[in-house]
Amino acid sequence: MATASGRCDSLLQRFSDQLQCVICAELPRNAHICPHCSALFCHDCVWQWLTRAADEDTEDVESCPHCRKQLRPGRLVKLQWFGARVEPLREALERAVNGDDQAAGSDLNLPQDVEPKPQFTVGTFTLRNFRPQQMPTRIFSQKVVDDLGSIWRLEVFPRGEWMSAYLTLNKGLEGRYEYIIETLNNFPKRLRFESNFKQRSSFGAAEFIDTRPIPGDAAPMNINFRYFVRPVSFEEKCKLQQKLLDKLDKQDELLKGNPNTFYYRVENFSDFNKATDRQQESYEDDLLNNWRLELNTGHSPRFLEMKVQLMYGVPGLYEVRLQLTNEVPECNKKLSFQHTFEPGWTAVFNMQIRWAQLEEYGFTHFDADFLEVIATVCPIHLNHQELQELLFSSDDDEGSYESNGISEVASEEGEQYYY
Repeated sequence: MATASGRCDSLLQRFSDQLQCVICAELPRNAHICPHCSALFCHDCVWQWLTRAADEDTEDVESCPHCRKQLRPGRLVKLQWFGARVEPLREALERAVNGDDQAAGSDLNLPQDVEPKPQFTVGTFTLRNFRPQQMPTRIFSQKVVDDLGSIWRLEVFPRGEWMSAYLTLNKGLEGRYEYIIETLNNFPKRLRFESNFKQRSSFGAAEFIDTRPIPGDAAPMNINFRYFVRPVSFEEKCKLQQKLLDKLDKQDELLKGNPNTFYYRVENFSDFNKATDRQQESYEDDLLNNWRLELNTGHSPRFLEMKVQLMYGVPGLYEVRLQLTNEVPECNKKLSFQHTFEPGWTAVFNMQIRWAQLEEYGFTHFDADFLEVIATVCPIHLNHQELQELLFSSDDDEGSYESNGISEVASEEGEQYYY
């Protein structure tokens, strides 16, 4: 019969084989994985691999050393659980191999093939002043956003003598998720299950809380709910993350060909004092960004300058084209540039014409006496996190959900877990 130390030695070897960095073959430090193949790396190892070739000009630049698919450093997935869970277990195994079985024994009472999973996103909800006879048709919790930007919320409503509870993917990434719905006080109940969530789909239990034991004259009570949701595995989370990145990249491409044009005009320009007068105009584009255009005045500038400011919205790289119109359209003065904008940032651009020359060269449109600048703003590359929030933001009314999107857990393959 194998000794405890021998078994621990064998299990420690399994750790070395299964949980080693692909590059250095050691237990990963600051563990990260490839979103394509889930290969495991030390962060420093894979970072050096992806960035080392900038000076070497090799074919392996920005490609995974395991699957060879394109991989940029910013798309590595950090395993937050790795250091906190795997390292202590490895130390316990080493103590057992070295003969300290008693000290390590409690740490080894685990299934041999326990698969680590992503962290749960947690939401809470209190149903206040509950009375079975007076419960509204449907009640929704506040929305909760997970770390991939998907929006979740809990829905409870009466169903005969029972109270139903369902978790809804309000908007976000479709995929297979594990979820838990539980109550914390008067009616202890817990449901745990896995389901394939699609947009607006809901999963839970039609008969979650039995309200029959509650007397008809009972005082109003509060019922506290808590719900958890996460992708069923790290592999599934990597798929969801890649789906999100592909969606953001696609949105970036679509936005490049979708410019917005604004018209800035100063009437009675002959009376405009460049030292003291100001005229600001605000505009909103298709992304709900708020832009402000203004002539740069207040310091007696020699050249006409235009101030372009992103008041609020999605930060990123934008192309801005400015056109100073002329009495003769063929003489319009044009300027094009790319600039990285953050909310509140202002860019000042020289239109390359002196203030004194505007009337002489026809830019005040002679008798019409106005100055006009046509500004065209086009996204080039936007901040993915901000764009993700924009894509997943929901403007739906609280009561706009229909019951045909609800599915009961009994219709799903697998087992139900009640505690």
